[in-house]
Amino acid sequence: MSVMVWGGISWHGKTEIVFTKGFYKNSKSGINSKVDTNLLKHDLLSFEQKKYQDENWEFLQDNAPIHKSKIALKWFNGNSIQFIVFPPGSPDLNPIEKIWKELKDMVETDNPSNLKELRFSIKKNGKKLR
Repeated sequence: MSVMVWGGISWHGKTEIVFTKGFYKNSKSGINSKVDTNLLKHDLLSFEQKKYQDENWEFLQDNAPIHKSKIALKWFNGNSIQFIVFPPGSPDLNPIEKIWKELKDMVETDNPSNLKELRFSIKKNGKKLR
């Protein structure tokens, strides 16, 4: 049993955890470039506007192909978002990977037995993350 989620962290706090399946009306399997761009548009920009207002900031994401697609790059350029170049094959350098590991451990402790319990555990424990 598994679900795919999106979330972000920064010096100023964290975003809400978003379940990717069903986020975009044509998304049946989870995530693709359109879903990824919609998540960024909806969650990243609203988070950035609340937390950073007029401050400069840079965005870090891994090297997954959907993050480097024509759709994604066009969206980044259109929104004047600067991002940090991330070395390939280096998830250990990405600070959010430690957060995902912590969340996974917390959810495993809850031992959810169905999808509803899994989603509840992710949301509950996601709120506890600092």
